[in-house]
Amino acid sequence: MKTGKQNNIVVQSAEPSELESEWVNINWYKVERGILKIQQRIYRAVVEGDMRKAKKLVRLLIHDKRVLLYSIRVVTQKNGGKSTPGLDNKVYLTHASRMQLFYEMCEENIKLHKVKPVRRVFIPKKNKKLRPLGIPTIKDRIYQNICKMALEPMVEPNFESTSYGFRPIRGPQDAITKIYSHIRYYNRPYIFEGDFEACFDNLDHDFIISELKDFPLVDLIKDWLEAGYIHGDKFYVTESGTPQGGIISPLLANIALHGMEKALNIKYKKYKKSDGTYTYKNLSKYVVVRYADDFVVLCKTKEDAEEVPKLLEEYLNKRGLKLSPEKTFITHLDDGFDFLGINFRSYKIKNGVKVRTKPSKASINSFKNKVRDLYRIVLHTRDFESFIISLNNLIKGTAMYWRMTSAKKVFRNMDYFIIHKNIRLLRRLYPKKSHKWIKGKHYKPSSNKNSKDKYLLTDPESGRQMIRMNWFSVKHNNYPLRYGVSPYNKDDWDYIERIKFKPIVKCLYV
Repeated sequence: MKTGKQNNIVVQSAEPSELESEWVNINWYKVERGILKIQQRIYRAVVEGDMRKAKKLVRLLIHDKRVLLYSIRVVTQKNGGKSTPGLDNKVYLTHASRMQLFYEMCEENIKLHKVKPVRRVFIPKKNKKLRPLGIPTIKDRIYQNICKMALEPMVEPNFESTSYGFRPIRGPQDAITKIYSHIRYYNRPYIFEGDFEACFDNLDHDFIISELKDFPLVDLIKDWLEAGYIHGDKFYVTESGTPQGGIISPLLANIALHGMEKALNIKYKKYKKSDGTYTYKNLSKYVVVRYADDFVVLCKTKEDAEEVPKLLEEYLNKRGLKLSPEKTFITHLDDGFDFLGINFRSYKIKNGVKVRTKPSKASINSFKNKVRDLYRIVLHTRDFESFIISLNNLIKGTAMYWRMTSAKKVFRNMDYFIIHKNIRLLRRLYPKKSHKWIKGKHYKPSSNKNSKDKYLLTDPESGRQMIRMNWFSVKHNNYPLRYGVSPYNKDDWDYIERIKFKPIVKCLYV
């Protein structure tokens, strides 16, 4: 057995029987901490304006074997598409194959990697249309993840604080909180709802590449953008857009879409607080909140809202984009608007106006459709344990997102909806059995001591029980993320861990 050491990772040519135990015994926390230290140094160098040092550190990170090892884990073990092959039809689903892949890729040079075209597939959208996805090979995905981990701390210092899609420690909840904090006092009642027409298909390649001129692997990224795709037996060239399905695509889209605040002349003023920290206040007539290719501009007057398309004209032309006429309009807060599955609307009360948030009708219908799908599946499989696990995950995930709004009534309604679905399901499964027999078999006393429900739907074999949505309390958050906060800035770590309730490494790495 040969043994060597590269960037704190022991590299050895092992027998196949040893590979699995090697993978299982890797200290992933140590690997992640080591990567984060370099990313933190890249971020600091960019903030200080030392691009020469930043590029040197980026090269160090790109060739660090810990980054390769972690990227293999992300792509072949953690990612939801781990079982989906690219054009070469290869997947790596065992620990031994992952470790063997690591040894193979240790001998390769990322700069010499030959990019393969993506495999084009189509998935259904909410509007029943089909969305194209490009599936890269496993190796391409691994190298994309390496590029993403090196590029992200390089571009994060310059990103707008009101961009929330596909960025570390940020999510749709933060975007919702930001919007609510600016409209809760009814001071920006006109909303410009914007949507880019086929955004990811039309982004200009030359513009994206021009924004990456300081990144050492810009040529590799250009190859991915121009790799083309295979559909059926034909090869098609890609002259614009970022392939949906690539690991690095969301980051490239954020890089391309950055600059909307500048286009709208939005500026911030810095204020020193009594505790010595600083806060930034938007003194402009617009507030923009963007999540990937969806955005809203909060305006003080209707005239301000009508000016937005003209102000964005140059911004859009540079990026090869257009606003979608069907999804772009001006709305008054009294009429309400939907964003990221949440409805915002103002209501007249005795002493004035109150702004409320609640799950949107489209979001509720989407949840109901997902529930119906699970009931259709269990009707044929009769696998109650898998059914209850899937439904509980759906209920919990949805409730955790909706709970930041005034959703208590919606929670109760969803519970009633599911209870009626349970009754119909059991009647169809046991048409000749009595109500008493069905109850004795599938309803057991609640194991949740804090629940007011006496009996819950139960899998008779495992004893697993269905949860209720109204078990989750509503928790409004009126405080948006601090301006410019980043997990790559060590000074922000205490703040991030306090608001996210988990260590900084867990905020960044899957």
